[in-house]
Amino acid sequence: MSYSGALRSLADPGKNVSAMMNWMVFVPDDDAFQVIDETIGLTDNEVNRILVFYFYKNIMLSYDELVCGETLTSQSENDESRSKCDKNPGGNGNDETVVKYQNGNGNTKHGSLPKITTNDIMACNGIIHAIDHVMFPVMLEELEQQSYGNTTGKIEVKVFGW
Repeated sequence: MSYSGALRSLADPGKNVSAMMNWMVFVPDDDAFQVIDETIGLTDNEVNRILVFYFYKNIMLSYDELVCGETLTSQSENDESRSKCDKNPGGNGNDETVVKYQNGNGNTKHGSLPKITTNDIMACNGIIHAIDHVMFPVMLEELEQQSYGNTTGKIEVKVFGW
């Protein structure tokens, strides 16, 4: 399953995500999402909770505006992700570059920091940052045990103009 395929399969117009708001969205590449689908086997409700975790309403931060160590509250209003940064020395040792990651509470213990690989993709009502791993709002054990507050709420894919 791809990220966009999961998003479409869970779509229910008029719920949770309005095309009238501004959004910042973190999108894992299809390879990352496929690995999770094949190895973990999440239920629809678990996938829905993870997908909602990628949406941040009325926040439109560019890559440069993501502050290292800062937390952001997702669309679910129950889950936060944190921006993390690493400095990579330049080839000659003089030019440092900053590599940014956006991870959920479940990623810190899984050892898979989702690195922002493509940033600042502008959409009609938001900004998109691509990541190379799936962000988990909580540890997988908690995801399986918790009842997500609004499991019937789905994501309206019109956010991307589909």
